[in-house]
Amino acid sequence: MALTKVDYVDGVTTIMAKNLNDIQNEVIANGTAITNQSTQISGKADATALTAETAAREAAVSAEATARAAADTALTSELDDVKSAISFFDDIPGTVQTVNFDANGNPSSIVHTANGEAVRTDSFTWGDNTVTEKRELTDGSYITFVTDLTTLVTTISDIQEA
Repeated sequence: MALTKVDYVDGVTTIMAKNLNDIQNEVIANGTAITNQSTQISGKADATALTAETAAREAAVSAEATARAAADTALTSELDDVKSAISFFDDIPGTVQTVNFDANGNPSSIVHTANGEAVRTDSFTWGDNTVTEKRELTDGSYITFVTDLTTLVTTISDIQEA
């Protein structure tokens, strides 16, 4: 119901119950419309805020997953480097070493095997005053040591990564 404007004049215009009821009904209708509109606006604001919050959380989770994957890759690479260094410099745990000798009784090679598979082969070349040892992994990477038999100083003369 639309309220019709009435210019009330003191002592002239008669106020009747119908006028008051019309005014009251319009005030109540406007209050209800304002409440409904406010609820709709709040719902939209909440939905917008929730969508933005969800997007921010998804971005943060994605960034964290990316950072963790990068850290895992770096750690795996470092671990591979450490394993490779251990394979070059120490006996390889869990392997069996088979030593072969040359005609002079010097070790010519040591083959490290695990589960019947060669893991590393150490080859020795004997000189007048030196011994050269080449430690080679199955992936083709190797390191070569030369030891002076008088001073017992060992140097690394060559490194090749696969």
